[in-house]
Amino acid sequence: MDMNAIVEEYLPKIRHHVGAMVPPDDADDVTQEIFLKLICSLHSFKGKSSFATWFNTIKRHTVADHYRKKYRHEAHMAKLPLPSEAIVYPTTVVEDNQLVEIILGELPEHYREVLMLRFFKDLSFAEIAKRLGVSYEPARSRCRRAIKMARKIAEERSSIHSSVLEEEQDGNYKADETATKKAQ
Repeated sequence: MDMNAIVEEYLPKIRHHVGAMVPPDDADDVTQEIFLKLICSLHSFKGKSSFATWFNTIKRHTVADHYRKKYRHEAHMAKLPLPSEAIVYPTTVVEDNQLVEIILGELPEHYREVLMLRFFKDLSFAEIAKRLGVSYEPARSRCRRAIKMARKIAEERSSIHSSVLEEEQDGNYKADETATKKAQ
């Protein structure tokens, strides 16, 4: 296979898909990583599936690796001590994991199952369909609906969390203001 032809044909498609899957700042790096993995593993392509299917598997795994590395880095950073004078309200990895657990707990069982299969077991829609005993399209639709519901729950939880933080920050500001007036 001619590498230039592969790059010409697949680069725009892969870049577009990756751009929808990772933050914009990371899209070029992840796309580059996908093509590096392709080059390194091109010799292992046996033709048991179509080239596009094989290449998309590389793409999916590389995006998953990107997020694993990112969260591992964030978890490490969360363990580092902060300067004592810093007032920070970060969303830590622990809070994110708790939020994921809450969201999954609030989802109906059939939505929770499809999300677990897709994102934690990294199964394709075809594999999910087989496991659930449905065809491809219903599996894909169920996953889309599950993601939509999970986002709604996350937004509701996030707005509650944000309002609590705002109240805490306002309370700290008012306490500082009162202390300043007493000192004068």
